[in-house]
Formats: sequence, structure tokens, C-alpha cells
Amino acid sequence: MRQSVMGFNPHRQYKRRTSDYVLVAVALALVLALVVWGFIG
Repeated sequence: MRQSVMGFNPHRQYKRRTSDYVLVAVALALVLALVVWGFIG
């Protein structure tokens, strides 16, 4: 059976980028801001 060229490769090596860290930092800041807003406001 011929293997498909397109699709998800579960064995691909993951490469971390700076944008990954920025996205996580922004998400954590947003969650923290919402929690503080919930307690104060």
C-alpha cells in the first residue's frame, strides 16, 4: 500500500520558536488579568 504524501506526521521533530514562548506568555498574562479582574471587579 502506498503511503500518502500529505497529512500529519506524528514522528516529525518539533522545533521551538520564539513565537511559541510569546504566545504562552500572552496567554498567561491574559489569564492572570482575568483572575485579578474577577477578584477585584
